[in-house]
Amino acid sequence: MSEALFGVTVDSYLLTVLAGVVELYFHFQLLTDLSHIAGNYACPQEGKLLTLRTVYTVAATLSLLSLPWEDWLAVAVAVMLTGVAAALWICKTLFSFRRSLAEGAAGAKKTG
Repeated sequence: MSEALFGVTVDSYLLTVLAGVVELYFHFQLLTDLSHIAGNYACPQEGKLLTLRTVYTVAATLSLLSLPWEDWLAVAVAVMLTGVAAALWICKTLFSFRRSLAEGAAGAKKTG
């Protein structure tokens, strides 16, 4: 299916893939940077953020591929559930990371 965008006909799958690539890059870089920040502040979430970043990236990349998912329904469901689980675990880890940073700042104020 093609759509006109600014007078140019563009395939909607191409737009979906382009948006997916931008989203993947943004999340990959954000989680990488947050992991480095966690390492700089000696927070225990550093390694977990890198692992979750990789799991989420693989699941999101697989979901963007133009594969016959109807034929591989079990794999499609597994990829989807893995991506959702990774996203939820990322949220949990980021809340934990925020608490670790707050505790570190509170400890620094008491000793400083």
